[in-house]
Amino acid sequence: GAARPPPTRSITVKRHNQALLALAVLLVMAGHASAADPSPDTVVGRALSAAEADSTLAGHDLIRATIHQEETTSDGKSHVQDLTALVYGETLDSIRLELGNGVSLALNGTVGWATIRGRVDDRPQTPLMSAGTIRQTLFPLLLPYSLRFEGVKLGSVSQDDFDGTPVWVLLVDFEQNFFASPAMASTWRVFIDRETNLVLGTEFIPPLEYQKVANEGGRYRYLKHETVDGLVFPIHVLLDGIDLNGIENGHVRVTKLSFSSIETFDPTVFMRPDILEQE
Repeated sequence: GAARPPPTRSITVKRHNQALLALAVLLVMAGHASAADPSPDTVVGRALSAAEADSTLAGHDLIRATIHQEETTSDGKSHVQDLTALVYGETLDSIRLELGNGVSLALNGTVGWATIRGRVDDRPQTPLMSAGTIRQTLFPLLLPYSLRFEGVKLGSVSQDDFDGTPVWVLLVDFEQNFFASPAMASTWRVFIDRETNLVLGTEFIPPLEYQKVANEGGRYRYLKHETVDGLVFPIHVLLDGIDLNGIENGHVRVTKLSFSSIETFDPTVFMRPDILEQE
């Protein structure tokens, strides 16, 4: 009636087999991950190839964007704004933005400037603020082309769904002073359709150090695209304000855009008027 010793060998073999199975599963998962998740450069390249369907942005001297925005804040106040942008297609380093009311902002290479009713704004902070305002206005409206902007830093790629569509999630960071508003100088998530490679949306939450004074981020949706001169542009963009948990808060901005190509490049539109007068 003595108790039999436990079957140590069979237990050891069973645990050994379980360990091998777990290792095999991990190896398979790792293989799928490396095969399924392309590099950031690959994802951006595919998005640009999809947008540059029958032409290239670099092949156009000037791209003109007419922008109409209707905005309702979370407290119910409404605001309408019309903007016009001129973008140098070859390098994206020269941009002019007309804000209306006689205010013009421009970025010429790395130098920003502004005029107010024809007079140069010579305040010390104007070059930085002009360049930052141009970027924060146009970066979300010119995706995926704006991923080529100087100062954009690509991060990792992962898989997710955006409004029910399988997407690549591309993380994007920015150099210091890229945006005029420090609340936008965060890590953005860009959602790119895994099938069509079109940008479907992007979103950001303010950096932790600014959340006490700016407790709202933004989520952009690209509801409609149009092909103009062989280039695919977003022409209907919806911005929803989101709280720090990513929940939409009732702040809405609807942007309607139209694009055209201007064949003759005039570099003087990006140069400060006072400098032009000296030449």
